[in-house]
Amino acid sequence: MITDNVHEFARGASFEAVMSLPVNVPDSYFADWQALSQIRREGNLTKEGLIGDLTFKWLGPREFVLSSNDTDNWPLGMAELDVLFTSRQGRRIRTKSLRLKIKAGPTRD
Repeated sequence: MITDNVHEFARGASFEAVMSLPVNVPDSYFADWQALSQIRREGNLTKEGLIGDLTFKWLGPREFVLSSNDTDNWPLGMAELDVLFTSRQGRRIRTKSLRLKIKAGPTRD
């Protein structure tokens, strides 16, 4: 669902990642499923590796956005995120991970 490319993000800005389901997934397939997303230091699944929870919102039958307005304290370096969809029956499907390089932005307020 998500590409393996590394994306850059400047810490301190609002984070938004708009994503689409693959073409082989029917429209609204996950509409009744719970969706959770977290951003973590790459390869660190411990409590200390958690950077934050991301807000998930459907934009349409195939598109969704992951977001966070408060990124001031996100650590610099490599991070990763994904989405875990869980059905009412307990079935779980996870997206591919999105790799993110968190950098310092040059503009200061």
